[in-house]
Amino acid sequence: MDKTAAANRQSYVVVDEGNDTLEVHSAQLLPDGQTVRLTTGSQGTGTYSVDVALVTDAAGNELRPGSTKSFKGSADRDTTRPLVKSIYPADGGIGVPADTAVRVLFSETMDTTSTSLRTGALIVLPPPADSALTWNMEMSAFDLPVLALTSSKSFIHVTRGCRDYGGNRLRMPEKSVFTTEDSMPGGIISGVLDAPTGSSPILSSVGVFDTLWTPLLLDYARDSTGSFTFTHLSDGKYRVAAARDRDGDDEFDMRGMSEELSIESGEPLEGVKVHLVAEGDLDERAESALLNFYTMNLREDEVR
Repeated sequence: MDKTAAANRQSYVVVDEGNDTLEVHSAQLLPDGQTVRLTTGSQGTGTYSVDVALVTDAAGNELRPGSTKSFKGSADRDTTRPLVKSIYPADGGIGVPADTAVRVLFSETMDTTSTSLRTGALIVLPPPADSALTWNMEMSAFDLPVLALTSSKSFIHVTRGCRDYGGNRLRMPEKSVFTTEDSMPGGIISGVLDAPTGSSPILSSVGVFDTLWTPLLLDYARDSTGSFTFTHLSDGKYRVAAARDRDGDDEFDMRGMSEELSIESGEPLEGVKVHLVAEGDLDERAESALLNFYTMNLREDEVR
């Protein structure tokens, strides 16, 4: 079959026994070149019919008129979490052409409402000038023009806030740092988060910010030592800020930031300490970036 025609979800009309339409989210032509997998809205257990139109074979011949098939609906809920299959440019990529596009490929059809820059489920730093994504017909991959990015070096984080059409969150977050330049900046900032007695810095959100509090890189503390390392930083002045939600109410109750840090000639900055303080204050831009990162990646919520 013609891949473009077969993957056009508008070529398929699915109705139930009462002639009510079931939304088709995507259509995917499978490797055999003859079978199309449809992703639909929630089904009942009754019988559905699928009307197919405007689909052609590789030679351009349309299907016979009245091409209709029936199937039994299933009320079983999809519980399989999607994965990121690939990100282009890959992490550490250099010399990325400015006229190309960042592409993220998922393992299945995604909910494009939740999987967006607007919701915070996709994080691009520094923030792009244009947040519009172009999705493929299967809704399993999107492109973001590199020209929309505001820096020669960019960071994209695909968070667990991205969901498939079953409402399942991404199984694992993925990221990529890349540049249009011929080499990646070599600056490094590393150190530890220091929590008050009786508290732990584990799962604290932590990030590197410029002097205007624009977030540049984000991560989280993976163990009780609170260690962190940020790489690929250019010469310049930075601050490291961190925060933690101890009681799971989606509000930080420990915050802290470093002194102003300066990278010169790519020399690494080691032993940086960030003291987390109960009810401490952060710049609102840092607070917002860290809280979104926490909500999208670290907070376990119920599947919709």
